[in-house]
Amino acid sequence: MATISAPELGKMYELFEKAAGIITKAIGTRAIKIRYDGDCDGIMAALILKKAIEAHCEKNSTPASLRFQQSKGAIYNEENSEEDRATLPEGSLLILLDHGANEESKQALRDIGQHCETMVVDHHPPANNNCIGHFVSPFALDKCIEPSSYNTGLLCFEIGKLIAPEVEEQLLLFCLFSMQGDTSSFRSKEFFPEAVVTDYLAVRATQPYSLEFYEKTLQDRHFVRELYREEQDKMRSAMEKAVEKAKEFPGKFLLVTCDVSNIAKKRSYPSIGKLHNAVQTHFSKHGPTASILYTRDRLSFRANHSAADLGFSANVVIT
Repeated sequence: MATISAPELGKMYELFEKAAGIITKAIGTRAIKIRYDGDCDGIMAALILKKAIEAHCEKNSTPASLRFQQSKGAIYNEENSEEDRATLPEGSLLILLDHGANEESKQALRDIGQHCETMVVDHHPPANNNCIGHFVSPFALDKCIEPSSYNTGLLCFEIGKLIAPEVEEQLLLFCLFSMQGDTSSFRSKEFFPEAVVTDYLAVRATQPYSLEFYEKTLQDRHFVRELYREEQDKMRSAMEKAVEKAKEFPGKFLLVTCDVSNIAKKRSYPSIGKLHNAVQTHFSKHGPTASILYTRDRLSFRANHSAADLGFSANVVIT
């Protein structure tokens, strides 16, 4: 089994230890709800905490009031807050995985924080003044090199193995899937088609699949191989269309733009984000490269390190 080497993990140990302690104390004493983002990283992060909590309950013969819900996007909004306030007992523990740290989620988190204890485990840039009870993130450190590579599945793995060290090996596999799915710089050199298949299933689902479905499906290696071949065909076709339509603007760095409205359609595969990763990788072979993919209502930016060093900033483009 592969191991994980990420230099800043040790600096976050107190965050992991506190999170594990909060969850462990909540088991058997109050309701726990875990909301997770619907991509490979979010789904694997939720599976990690699910398996860790279940193992802890079995070992200690303690029942848990535990529920999971896949989120519809990166924002925890007022509708989510109202739903949780109506369905969760006061004093419950609400955990958000791979979303909810952003500026757009602040007010809803402030509101639900008056009813529940909140925890956010996320690797995306947070709001300057977040309203989170406990925040587990590389951005909680004074300085962190490549913070986005400390993806949520990796952070939850560190928490999960403190909750239930006896299932660490099983949790590690989910963690490795999540790191590949989010293209973490610390991901294993071993390739896991399960990561690709998880994203493929999540994007094409008309209704969110359960965590049990993902766990069972990923154990079927023959089915995983079939889905992986299907995904590769769709990605290859979308890539060819995007590269053909792309416009290139040479300069200090290569700027690539592409209207993918008829290629990356909503609720179809690949998503604009997955397609953009592939497009950016394709053009980055030429050196410093930034790219903008867009549809009628979505905008996506990517840049390699050399383009960023030369001055590309998505914030400037948006302004």
